[in-house]
Formats: sequence, structure tokens, C-alpha cells
Amino acid sequence: GYGDLGYYGSQLNATPHIDALALRGLRFTDYHSAGVMCSPTRASVLTGLYPQRFGPDFDGALSNRDGREVGLPLAAVTLAECLSAAGCATGCFGKWHLVPGHCLPHMRPHLHD
Repeated sequence: GYGDLGYYGSQLNATPHIDALALRGLRFTDYHSAGVMCSPTRASVLTGLYPQRFGPDFDGALSNRDGREVGLPLAAVTLAECLSAAGCATGCFGKWHLVPGHCLPHMRPHLHD
């Protein structure tokens, strides 16, 4: 969490670049989510849509239960896609957890176009 960053007092981790950004920008210490499950919340952060838009079936989508579409719908537009279209460089890091681990490669975030 944010307590692991040097700017917030961590003595365990050296994070000079993130600390420099924190000195010049906004710092967030409290986070609230409208979702109760991690995957719809992750989808919400990436798309700007409410977690409820992905519905209670998102858990079923992660397991492909009942033949549901697997994971984050491919038609969903992410903030990164919008920024990329506007000429910004984007990247993905951290825990994806929007598709099951056994999913097809085209469902994972390592496509670079």
C-alpha cells in the first residue's frame, strides 16, 4: 500500500522517483470503492465505469462459469487506450486479475500495437 513508499515514511523501501512525484503532485491516502469484489473494481479503475456496470456476473466471467464472456469485455475501452489515442505513452504494471490465469493470450495486457 501507500505506506510502503518512502514519501509516506517507509524505512524499508527506497522509492526516490515516486517520492519526487509525490513532492510535486497530489497525494492520496484514503481510497474508497463502489465495488465489493476486486476484479470489477479493477475494471472500474481501468475504464472509468462503475463496478456495477460489470455486474455480479463478473466473478462468473473470471471462471467462465455458465459460458459467460471471460473477464473484462474486449469491447471495453480503457483509460490507457484513450490516452494512447491522444498521443500519450502508456504502460501496464501491477496485478491484472481481470481474466482467468488459463485464458487465451489475446485476453492478457501484453499486446503492444
